[in-house]
Amino acid sequence: MQVTIIRHSIRNRGGDKLTLDYANYLAKKGHSILYWTNEVNTHYYIDPNIIINKIPIPGILGTIIFALISKFKTDVVIVDLILIACLAYIRNRKKILYIAADYDVNYYKSKILRYFNDYCYKIAFKIFNIRSIAVSKGLFHILQTYQPKNITIISNGVDLSIYYKQTSSSYNNQKNNPYVILLFAREDYRKGLDIGEKAIEELSKIRKIHDWEVWTIGSAKINLSNNIKVKSFGFINTDENLKDILSVADIYIVPSRSEGLSFLLLQALACECAIVSTTAAHIIDHEINGLISPVEDWKSLANNLNTILENDELRVKLQINARSLSEKYSLEKSCEKFLKLLNTHFSVI
Repeated sequence: MQVTIIRHSIRNRGGDKLTLDYANYLAKKGHSILYWTNEVNTHYYIDPNIIINKIPIPGILGTIIFALISKFKTDVVIVDLILIACLAYIRNRKKILYIAADYDVNYYKSKILRYFNDYCYKIAFKIFNIRSIAVSKGLFHILQTYQPKNITIISNGVDLSIYYKQTSSSYNNQKNNPYVILLFAREDYRKGLDIGEKAIEELSKIRKIHDWEVWTIGSAKINLSNNIKVKSFGFINTDENLKDILSVADIYIVPSRSEGLSFLLLQALACECAIVSTTAAHIIDHEINGLISPVEDWKSLANNLNTILENDELRVKLQINARSLSEKYSLEKSCEKFLKLLNTHFSVI
């Protein structure tokens, strides 16, 4: 099968990993992969059989124009933004496969941009009838409001042979308190870093015992009071280091406003972190494999953090169940389902 992928950039985000996981799997199975992008700056593995082509027009506008004017001779054209899906459809029609890694409307604060992307969804699903994948049941239900006719759920996955609790973590000696709360620090409105900061500040007020500390990973600077113990590890560029950090963390907090299915959440589950999350993390069941709070309710997040810190029995239960939940989202199963969909709908067009 001949596959084209269009993505503006290949960096180190979840969407980059999602398309590369599938591309690497397909290339390993002998399929031809042509990946069009304007930028490659990633630590993720790229199979040497994948052909990376530079989009001939620079910038985001160049990617948009390229999607609109290009006609591909491949069997399928894979995109992961609803705008690009609509534009690429003009010349490629039924070859388009849209992977919804998140709800694109939520990428933006601007009402104009939110309305524009909402309109793109209406065109894609009600007029063009573009075949689509949602990466979680929660996202699937959101997209169902547009009444799509050809949408299925294929969750992204975690490599369970790489991510598991490492008892001999190289980061064990970095832990100065009984409990570590891990926060992903990324300047992205959807990720809710500001909400996470408020939740941790609130925790420092309601919990008089300072038996915990905060670790952060990611490139953003965190803004917390000086009395809160914080270690920032910055961007983590290897699976081994990320696994070791997750293995030391007792709690992983997900303060997101919107999520498709976070890779870091799956990796944290696999490494047996207790999860405190907003309802944006659709796969978490309250008091079974995590504690959940309404989106933007930082006081509830703080209370849930405190509940886990106070209750060893609950914390251990959530950590054990976390691994069990991650095993439902293996990378191998995800890739197999993806290939089956391609073989069913795109092998002959």
